[in-house]
Amino acid sequence: VLLPVAPFAETGGTFVNVEGRRQGFHAAVKPAGEARPAWKVLRVLGNLLECEGFEYAAEHQIGAELEQSCGAIRPDNRLSWKCPGMLPEDRGELVRLAEFPAYSVDGVVRRARALQETVLVPAAGAYMNESTLKALGLAPGERVVVSQGEQTVSLTAEHDPRLPERCVVVSGGTAECGALGAPFAAIEIGKD
Repeated sequence: VLLPVAPFAETGGTFVNVEGRRQGFHAAVKPAGEARPAWKVLRVLGNLLECEGFEYAAEHQIGAELEQSCGAIRPDNRLSWKCPGMLPEDRGELVRLAEFPAYSVDGVVRRARALQETVLVPAAGAYMNESTLKALGLAPGERVVVSQGEQTVSLTAEHDPRLPERCVVVSGGTAECGALGAPFAAIEIGKD
């Protein structure tokens, strides 16, 4: 099910920053097409399903209720992370490093045709250094199948001398690579 929810720049709302402070904001532009702010879509669904608590008429009402419910909560940012004594055993896997191109980060810029036609939109590919290409028996320009979990995509193998061994850059936030999962995970590569 796809819901016509507007991206963050097309809706108002509240974010909670890492310090625990609520930060409200207004929409920068009106939602495109039939898209609506998420709270409105959820309100309509709640009303259709006859659920209680979906009677809001404006986003500030939701913010006021959250403030009332969470006003007494005081963030505790004193947590600390301890480095493990031992790192996991190296299993020789290929690791996906996902970069997110500047014009692929959200729906607003992905829909901007002029931005998608600039040189800042890299060609989709599986970028790796020369030794990784050789170990896989690949040459730059060859078509490869990249598998991550249950998902696979077909890309072109590309050479990038800046990358460490067994690391493969496969973009995130793009139509070609959207089926792949987590941006930093083990992957497999084979000839297409």
